[in-house]
Amino acid sequence: MLNFLPRLGRGVSGALALIMSLPLAACDTAFDTFELPTGTADTYLQITATGAGPLDQATAYGAKPIAAKLPGYTTDSLLIGLERLTATAVVVFRDANGGRAQVLHVVPGASGGIGEIHGVSRHVIGPANERPGMTLREARVDPKSCRPGEGLWLGLAVCRSSGAANVALTFSFKGEPPATPTLPDAATLAEGELQRIIWTPPPTPTLTPTPAVAKAPTP
Repeated sequence: MLNFLPRLGRGVSGALALIMSLPLAACDTAFDTFELPTGTADTYLQITATGAGPLDQATAYGAKPIAAKLPGYTTDSLLIGLERLTATAVVVFRDANGGRAQVLHVVPGASGGIGEIHGVSRHVIGPANERPGMTLREARVDPKSCRPGEGLWLGLAVCRSSGAANVALTFSFKGEPPATPTLPDAATLAEGELQRIIWTPPPTPTLTPTPAVAKAPTP
Protein backbone atom coordinates (compact mmCIF):
# COMPACT_ATOMS: atom_id res chain seq x y z
CA MET A 1 0.00 0.00 0.00
CA LEU A 2 1.26 3.45 -0.86
CA ASN A 3 1.46 6.23 1.68
CA PHE A 4 0.33 9.44 0.02
CA LEU A 5 0.42 12.73 1.90
CA PRO A 6 -1.47 15.39 -0.08
CA ARG A 7 -0.52 19.03 0.02
CA LEU A 8 -2.32 20.09 3.14
CA GLY A 9 -3.13 23.54 4.44
CA ARG A 10 -1.04 26.08 6.31
CA GLY A 11 0.31 25.17 9.73
CA VAL A 12 -0.70 21.50 9.76
CA SER A 13 2.51 19.96 11.07
CA GLY A 14 0.56 18.27 13.83
CA ALA A 15 -1.79 16.69 11.32
CA LEU A 16 1.16 15.49 9.26
CA ALA A 17 2.72 13.93 12.31
CA LEU A 18 -0.54 12.14 13.05
CA ILE A 19 -0.77 10.66 9.56
CA MET A 20 2.89 9.65 9.47
CA SER A 21 2.53 7.87 12.80
CA LEU A 22 -0.17 5.53 11.49
CA PRO A 23 0.94 1.95 10.74
CA LEU A 24 1.11 1.17 7.03
CA ALA A 25 1.48 -2.01 5.04
CA ALA A 26 4.55 -2.61 2.89
CA CYS A 27 4.83 0.20 0.34
CA ASP A 28 5.33 0.04 -3.41
CA THR A 29 7.49 3.06 -4.18
CA ALA A 30 7.63 2.81 -7.99
CA PHE A 31 5.26 5.65 -8.81
CA ASP A 32 5.35 9.23 -10.01
CA THR A 33 4.96 12.04 -7.52
CA PHE A 34 1.64 13.84 -7.11
CA GLU A 35 2.90 17.06 -8.65
CA LEU A 36 3.03 17.12 -12.44
CA PRO A 37 4.99 19.48 -14.67
CA THR A 38 3.33 22.79 -15.37
CA GLY A 39 2.03 23.62 -18.81
CA THR A 40 -0.58 22.14 -21.11
CA ALA A 41 -1.68 18.62 -20.14
CA ASP A 42 -3.69 16.05 -22.03
CA THR A 43 -7.12 15.47 -20.54
CA TYR A 44 -7.74 11.85 -19.55
CA LEU A 45 -11.00 12.18 -17.60
CA GLN A 46 -13.63 14.75 -16.75
CA ILE A 47 -15.42 14.88 -13.41
CA THR A 48 -19.06 15.91 -13.78
CA ALA A 49 -22.17 15.76 -11.62
CA THR A 50 -22.59 12.08 -12.48
CA GLY A 51 -19.04 10.90 -11.71
CA ALA A 52 -15.51 10.69 -13.12
CA GLY A 53 -15.51 9.36 -16.65
CA PRO A 54 -17.20 5.94 -16.50
CA LEU A 55 -17.07 5.80 -12.68
CA ASP A 56 -20.42 6.78 -11.20
CA GLN A 57 -22.83 6.17 -8.35
CA ALA A 58 -23.57 2.65 -9.60
CA THR A 59 -19.89 1.57 -9.58
CA ALA A 60 -18.97 -0.85 -6.80
CA TYR A 61 -16.00 0.19 -4.67
CA GLY A 62 -12.82 -1.87 -5.05
CA ALA A 63 -9.73 -2.10 -7.22
CA LYS A 64 -11.20 -4.73 -9.56
CA PRO A 65 -14.54 -3.07 -10.40
CA ILE A 66 -12.84 0.31 -10.77
CA ALA A 67 -10.10 -1.08 -13.04
CA ALA A 68 -12.72 -2.93 -15.11
CA LYS A 69 -14.31 0.41 -16.01
CA LEU A 70 -10.97 2.07 -16.78
CA PRO A 71 -9.05 -0.03 -19.32
CA GLY A 72 -5.49 1.21 -19.75
CA TYR A 73 -5.26 2.34 -16.12
CA THR A 74 -3.72 0.56 -13.14
CA THR A 75 -4.68 0.70 -9.46
CA ASP A 76 -3.09 0.47 -6.04
CA SER A 77 -4.14 1.43 -2.51
CA LEU A 78 -2.96 4.36 -0.41
CA LEU A 79 -3.63 6.26 2.78
CA ILE A 80 -4.96 9.77 2.19
CA GLY A 81 -5.97 12.62 4.46
CA LEU A 82 -9.61 13.64 4.19
CA GLU A 83 -10.90 16.71 5.98
CA ARG A 84 -11.76 15.02 9.27
CA LEU A 85 -10.08 11.61 9.04
CA THR A 86 -7.66 9.46 7.09
CA ALA A 87 -8.88 6.73 4.76
CA THR A 88 -7.49 4.00 2.57
CA ALA A 89 -8.40 4.75 -1.04
CA VAL A 90 -7.96 3.11 -4.43
CA VAL A 91 -5.50 5.19 -6.44
CA VAL A 92 -5.88 5.13 -10.23
CA PHE A 93 -2.71 5.54 -12.33
CA ARG A 94 -2.04 6.03 -16.01
CA ASP A 95 1.31 5.76 -17.75
CA ALA A 96 2.57 9.24 -18.58
CA ASN A 97 5.91 11.00 -19.09
CA GLY A 98 7.86 7.77 -18.72
CA GLY A 99 6.28 6.89 -15.38
CA ARG A 100 2.94 6.46 -13.64
CA ALA A 101 0.83 9.54 -13.01
CA GLN A 102 -1.75 9.51 -10.24
CA VAL A 103 -5.09 10.48 -11.76
CA LEU A 104 -7.81 9.66 -9.22
CA HIS A 105 -8.19 8.75 -5.55
CA VAL A 106 -11.38 6.77 -4.95
CA VAL A 107 -12.77 6.64 -1.40
CA PRO A 108 -15.24 3.98 -0.21
CA GLY A 109 -18.79 4.92 0.64
CA ALA A 110 -21.81 3.26 2.17
CA SER A 111 -23.26 -0.06 1.04
CA GLY A 112 -20.19 -1.08 -0.96
CA GLY A 113 -20.30 1.89 -3.30
CA ILE A 114 -18.04 4.86 -3.99
CA GLY A 115 -18.16 7.67 -1.44
CA GLU A 116 -15.85 10.21 -3.09
CA ILE A 117 -13.70 10.53 -6.20
CA HIS A 118 -10.77 12.94 -6.05
CA GLY A 119 -9.20 14.22 -9.25
CA VAL A 120 -5.57 14.92 -8.31
CA SER A 121 -3.86 15.39 -11.66
CA ARG A 122 -3.65 18.08 -14.29
CA HIS A 123 -4.91 15.37 -16.63
CA VAL A 124 -8.36 15.65 -14.97
CA ILE A 125 -10.81 18.50 -15.49
CA GLY A 126 -13.90 19.45 -13.53
CA PRO A 127 -17.49 20.19 -14.58
CA ALA A 128 -16.59 23.77 -15.56
CA ASN A 129 -13.21 22.76 -17.08
CA GLU A 130 -11.31 23.47 -13.85
CA ARG A 131 -7.90 21.78 -13.82
CA PRO A 132 -5.58 21.14 -10.84
CA GLY A 133 -2.81 23.72 -10.89
CA MET A 134 -5.14 26.55 -11.90
CA THR A 135 -5.65 29.50 -9.62
CA LEU A 136 -9.09 30.18 -8.22
CA ARG A 137 -9.32 33.14 -10.59
CA GLU A 138 -8.35 31.03 -13.63
CA ALA A 139 -10.90 28.39 -12.65
CA ARG A 140 -13.58 31.12 -12.46
CA VAL A 141 -14.74 29.98 -9.05
CA ASP A 142 -17.17 32.21 -7.16
CA PRO A 143 -15.36 33.21 -3.93
CA LYS A 144 -18.75 33.30 -2.21
CA SER A 145 -18.96 29.51 -2.65
CA CYS A 146 -15.80 28.97 -0.58
CA ARG A 147 -15.42 28.10 3.08
CA PRO A 148 -12.31 27.52 5.23
CA GLY A 149 -11.12 23.93 5.50
CA GLU A 150 -11.21 22.17 8.85
CA GLY A 151 -9.23 19.41 10.55
CA LEU A 152 -6.58 18.02 8.21
CA TRP A 153 -7.57 20.64 5.63
CA LEU A 154 -7.06 23.60 7.93
CA GLY A 155 -5.60 26.42 5.84
CA LEU A 156 -7.22 25.25 2.60
CA ALA A 157 -10.23 26.80 0.90
CA VAL A 158 -13.03 24.41 0.01
CA CYS A 159 -15.17 25.78 -2.81
CA ARG A 160 -17.98 24.60 -5.05
CA SER A 161 -17.66 24.07 -8.79
CA SER A 162 -19.94 26.31 -10.81
CA GLY A 163 -20.67 23.29 -13.02
CA ALA A 164 -22.06 20.89 -10.40
CA ALA A 165 -23.33 21.35 -6.85
CA ASN A 166 -21.92 17.96 -5.76
CA VAL A 167 -18.35 18.73 -6.91
CA ALA A 168 -16.00 20.52 -4.49
CA LEU A 169 -12.64 22.14 -5.20
CA THR A 170 -9.81 22.53 -2.69
CA PHE A 171 -7.26 25.33 -2.98
CA SER A 172 -3.94 25.77 -1.19
CA PHE A 173 -1.92 28.94 -0.65
CA LYS A 174 1.77 29.77 -0.82
CA GLY A 175 3.75 30.49 2.30
CA GLU A 176 3.25 29.31 5.85
CA PRO A 177 1.24 31.93 7.73
CA PRO A 178 -0.44 30.74 10.94
CA ALA A 179 -3.35 28.43 10.22
CA THR A 180 -6.66 30.00 11.12
CA PRO A 181 -10.24 28.79 10.59
CA THR A 182 -10.90 31.68 8.21
CA LEU A 183 -10.44 32.30 4.50
CA PRO A 184 -7.55 34.53 3.39
CA ASP A 185 -8.14 38.01 2.00
CA ALA A 186 -9.73 38.31 -1.45
CA ALA A 187 -6.44 38.85 -3.31
CA THR A 188 -4.79 35.80 -1.72
CA LEU A 189 -7.89 33.68 -2.25
CA ALA A 190 -7.92 34.53 -5.96
CA GLU A 191 -4.36 33.18 -6.28
CA GLY A 192 -5.04 29.92 -4.43
CA GLU A 193 -3.92 26.83 -6.37
CA LEU A 194 -6.44 24.11 -7.17
CA GLN A 195 -5.30 20.83 -5.59
CA ARG A 196 -8.27 18.47 -5.82
CA ILE A 197 -11.57 18.12 -7.66
CA ILE A 198 -13.86 16.11 -5.38
CA TRP A 199 -17.02 14.35 -6.53
CA THR A 200 -19.59 12.99 -4.10
CA PRO A 201 -22.75 11.14 -5.14
CA PRO A 202 -25.67 13.47 -5.79
CA PRO A 203 -28.44 13.28 -3.19
CA THR A 204 -31.24 10.85 -3.93
CA PRO A 205 -34.38 12.78 -4.88
CA THR A 206 -37.17 12.53 -2.35
CA LEU A 207 -40.44 11.50 -3.94
CA THR A 208 -43.44 13.43 -2.72
CA PRO A 209 -46.59 11.29 -2.61
CA THR A 210 -49.29 12.47 -4.99
CA PRO A 211 -52.35 13.45 -2.98
CA ALA A 212 -55.40 11.37 -3.69
CA VAL A 213 -58.06 13.07 -5.76
CA ALA A 214 -61.50 12.89 -4.17
CA LYS A 215 -64.09 11.33 -6.41
CA ALA A 216 -67.25 13.25 -7.10
CA PRO A 217 -70.30 11.74 -5.37
CA THR A 218 -72.47 9.54 -7.55
CA PRO A 219 -75.77 11.27 -8.25
